[in-house]
Amino acid sequence: MRQDELLLQLDETPVMNASVSSIDTEKVNSYLAKLGQSLLNDEDNNALVRELINLSILLNIDNNLHPSLGGILAFGKNPQKYFSSYNIQCGAYKGKDFLSDTVREKDLKGTLDELIEDAIAFLMMVMPQNRDLDRGIRRKDEYLYPIEALREGIVNAVSHRDYTISGSAIRLFFFSDRIEIRSPGGLPNTITLENMRYRQFTRNSMITSFLAGYGYMERRGKGILRMLRLCEQNNIKCELSLTPDNNEFVVTYSLA
Repeated sequence: MRQDELLLQLDETPVMNASVSSIDTEKVNSYLAKLGQSLLNDEDNNALVRELINLSILLNIDNNLHPSLGGILAFGKNPQKYFSSYNIQCGAYKGKDFLSDTVREKDLKGTLDELIEDAIAFLMMVMPQNRDLDRGIRRKDEYLYPIEALREGIVNAVSHRDYTISGSAIRLFFFSDRIEIRSPGGLPNTITLENMRYRQFTRNSMITSFLAGYGYMERRGKGILRMLRLCEQNNIKCELSLTPDNNEFVVTYSLA
């Protein structure tokens, strides 16, 4: 309710128990370099602070400087120090459910981009590959599920999860017959499972902006549609659903 009154999204609000020192300025510079923008002026502390405020990474609250939630998740030295559940819990299992033997489990931590890359690395580690002859000359290895479609699902989970839900992590599961990405929170107002592939929505504008700058997503909101199309092109069934209590958004990939 407080957010609605102030017309603020959660990722635009300050992290009151964090400070300027919580931000990794080298990571900010890497981001700016990717955008082709000038790097931070780290020789002048006042200029550095102004630039971080202009980027919405820092907020001035009653003359006290605090990182924004989006800023610390994207550029923090240790985001999980402040928000332990804003991570990704990964598990791979030999069978079709959690009762089967565990292949590998791992809790991923880090900034938004690190979470995305480490989640993809986890899937590539546990996912079998198809091996086919390429033009009859050499072998061509391809994963059972298209990596780019999986990446879209993970990026969607990181960018659109409901960060007001504390104590719940994004969960990534690999089973023998499917992959599931479970993201905390239901769908935003006016968005349904039927229209979300065509309508643009942003629950976390700042996070979405940072991920777009990193090159993970477009601001035009085509990620879901692209994911579904990639799956269709690779004969993978992709289903979007909500848990019965509407507390998790689930993307399920399975072999068609």
